[in-house]
Amino acid sequence: MKTIPAENTQLVGNSEAMQNIQRLIDRIAATDSTVVILGETGTGKELVAKAVHDRSARKDKPFVAVNCGALPETLIESELFGHCKGSFTGADTNRTGLLEVADGGTLFLDEIGELPKGVQAKLLRFLECGEVRKIGENKAAICDVRVVCATLQNLESMVGRGDFREDLWFRINTFEICLPNLRERKEDLPQLILYLSKRFSQTHPAIQEAADISQLFTKEAINWLLSYDYPGNVRQLSNTLEHSLILSEKLPVNESMLPEALRPRVRIHSESPAAENGEGVDNDDKWTVRPTINKYHVNAADDEVFDSEDKPRCFPAITPVQTLRELEMQAICMSLERHAGNKVKAAEELGISLKTLYNKLNRADGKCTA
Repeated sequence: MKTIPAENTQLVGNSEAMQNIQRLIDRIAATDSTVVILGETGTGKELVAKAVHDRSARKDKPFVAVNCGALPETLIESELFGHCKGSFTGADTNRTGLLEVADGGTLFLDEIGELPKGVQAKLLRFLECGEVRKIGENKAAICDVRVVCATLQNLESMVGRGDFREDLWFRINTFEICLPNLRERKEDLPQLILYLSKRFSQTHPAIQEAADISQLFTKEAINWLLSYDYPGNVRQLSNTLEHSLILSEKLPVNESMLPEALRPRVRIHSESPAAENGEGVDNDDKWTVRPTINKYHVNAADDEVFDSEDKPRCFPAITPVQTLRELEMQAICMSLERHAGNKVKAAEELGISLKTLYNKLNRADGKCTA
């Protein structure tokens, strides 16, 4: 169980997409219907769930959030429904489940697709008649809980594969809220950057007084921040800003303080007449990362990086020895790039589970480097 700090509960953005989301939340919050929130990682699914709760008649009752994918399969049923002392090995005391904890309020089930089939059946029973039966208990309690679910998986496809109960899918899918990714609402970026930066004002107290992002970042840094696609969406943007503001000793923050992941990749090849004519170039393109100057990405330390036609010169490729982990991350990043950051499709292409993909990204701090 966890709570969201008040300063993190605001949904920021005036784009048409976000205005539509706000209107939908207002309509849904007035009901007790079950809601499914869909969207990529980092789009703010839990914030939407909290907004639904806060705008409902249940706002003074508990809001309980649980990540189904973070719980061991053997403990999920106990977490949600509770257990009696002695009902299984290790059950040394009675435990109240999160459904009872949330009585009168809202239970947010993040990554509901990770629920085991047995728990899915028990959750369906609860949604139908409000019964909560602890493990090892014969008598069921009745609880009044609104359930809001979220997933980045395609539950309809899971139903087709037999990995998710069809009757539960029909039961929870009363309302859908599909959150746009950050690439689809880039007009919200300046407002988001300003809002999120103020959460890190302990690094630079002057941040709280800023009225515009131009007071926080240089023009070059802003260009980079606004042009990046953010496959990790708002969560990645927040981490990017925190990284930059902590590293920078003063405001405005310049582009050198931004994470390497924001630096675009550019194709390079050996500097030779044949290469410039497109002849004799290896079919295996070499890629590297360069800081940005104007619209080109070249070495900012070189005073003569442009030719007479305002095009960047070619730089010789440097191919360091890579470890297996680096090669693995390169394959993951390339797949994510091909699928515009869609981790479900990337995992399918790579032949690994979504959970394995997240584990590998977490071990690399979520950063892809070519």
